Amino acid sequence: MNPLLLSFILVIVFTAILKLILTWSYNIIFAVMGHPLTWAVFCVGLGFLWFGFAGGMLGLSISVTWWSALIALFLNIPPKRPKQVSDAEFHRLAEDLARDADVAYNPAKYRLGLAGFAVGAIVGWITFYGSVAHV
Repeated sequence: MNPLLLSFILVIVFTAILKLILTWSYNIIFAVMGHPLTWAVFCVGLGFLWFGFAGGMLGLSISVTWWSALIALFLNIPPKRPKQVSDAEFHRLAEDLARDADVAYNPAKYRLGLAGFAVGAIVGWITFYGSVAHV
């Protein structure tokens, strides 16, 4: 099989795996259990261990590991609010929906978790690939 095609397929597969892990951990730890800071710490660890697991244990190339982490991060950024809805109305509606569903809602801590994933990934990249990647 063509190595470029194999890398492309691996990026798609591992992006989907990371997206599922981030989404389900958010749903369980952040929303249902109500521990947003625990989820943020989990995201830091996930970003760090992603490079150790995917790069070290599975032997994936750094490009597959990096692209899957970067794409999964961008896929988890929430969409912008519709232009027809004001900021105050949008946040009130989101808080009302979260309260009705009895789940945690805190966009700042969600962003903190995604930023933690990015920082953990960078530290993991430096730790596990620093000796072979010269920037």
